Amino acid sequence: MNNHWCKGLYVALAAAFTVGLAPASADGGLTLDDALARVMENNLQLMASHSARLASGAREDQAGRRPNPELGFDWENLAGGGEFSGLGSSELTLMLSQTFELGGKRGRRRDQAAGVSSLVDWDRQTQRQDLNLMTKEAFLAVWAAQSRLDLAVEQRELFRGLLEDLQRSVSAGATSAVELNRTRGRFATAKLVCRSRQQHLDSACRRLAALWNSTEPDFSRVSGDFDSFEPAPVSDDPAVLLADNPELGQWRARVALQKANRELSRAEGAIDLKLGLGVKHFAEFGDQALVLGAGLPLPVFDRNKDEVRAAEYELEQVRLEAEAVAVSLLTEIAVAVQEDHSARDEVRTLREEIIPEATEAFEATVTGHERGVFTITDVFDTRHFLYELREAHIDAMVRHFTATARLRRLIGTPASGAAVTEGRNTP
Repeated sequence: MNNHWCKGLYVALAAAFTVGLAPASADGGLTLDDALARVMENNLQLMASHSARLASGAREDQAGRRPNPELGFDWENLAGGGEFSGLGSSELTLMLSQTFELGGKRGRRRDQAAGVSSLVDWDRQTQRQDLNLMTKEAFLAVWAAQSRLDLAVEQRELFRGLLEDLQRSVSAGATSAVELNRTRGRFATAKLVCRSRQQHLDSACRRLAALWNSTEPDFSRVSGDFDSFEPAPVSDDPAVLLADNPELGQWRARVALQKANRELSRAEGAIDLKLGLGVKHFAEFGDQALVLGAGLPLPVFDRNKDEVRAAEYELEQVRLEAEAVAVSLLTEIAVAVQEDHSARDEVRTLREEIIPEATEAFEATVTGHERGVFTITDVFDTRHFLYELREAHIDAMVRHFTATARLRRLIGTPASGAAVTEGRNTP
């Protein structure tokens, strides 16, 4: 192989590697802010949860309503026998009655309905944070797929250029046809890899678009500066860590709701007073008189004690379950912190140590090939190892940012996405 072709090989390989690590210019691709905004505005499940919140608010209003008054009548002494035959001796009473709830029932109902609304609010917040995390993970999947596709395209174009150079070199009798056939095989393989990775990218775009209920994505790439991803703030105080966690918030709301259920059960054991005021008409004399009525149930057989006892047991159950959830969440946070640190160290090691050293080895291999020390196969193997390291770097970046996003989700502080700005989308 002539020296001119060797220098061309070095320039092509070095340029391909350098371009892969250079900052990519903003290409108008979808940003994380855009994706999050679309999801929060158009996700059908989030819309459904809004309807659920409106329904709970309506029931909260209903819980504060007083019992309706009752209108009744009583017609006595009609169609009897003797002096009570016909309607001459009948007596007609019209009565308006009202039940007065005692024991604070109405207030307890309002408290219970407010507890349900609080639980729905926490459920909606949980859903929003879940969608936030799902959007970030889907966005990162698109970024990783397009980054891997970019690497594959670099390799394909490299082999395309080398194939053209080799064809000229073989025609000039300076290179063996065997090397030409090998490069043709590499070029064909690179084209297959590009098609496969393009399909993966298309699928990742569809999965991301599905989060805002779109069946056809209107984007083919994403853009963002992932170096500006802010790490999740992690406190040493468990109470601070879990203060905004939506799952624990839900369980706190369940505890409050169960307390309201218990108090309502106690209130329902109180008797209600029923008062009525009416007028009685005496057909025999043509006179009228007022009628005053009152009624109290006798709490002989049922004072709702068993329901109160059941509510106490259920309250203790919910309290214990909330404590178990808190322990589980603290464990998940600890694991997420470890995963984040591990992935962060891997990114740093690849970027600052392994890839630079592999780059030096690659350059030395190309130089050695020009001097006849290494074969072209050695050069290709070294270059392939570099691409494997770059793919490992992409994988580590995804694990790091995914762990950070999940950690934010666990402590209840999802980033809005504003930290991810247009700019470099590959390390």
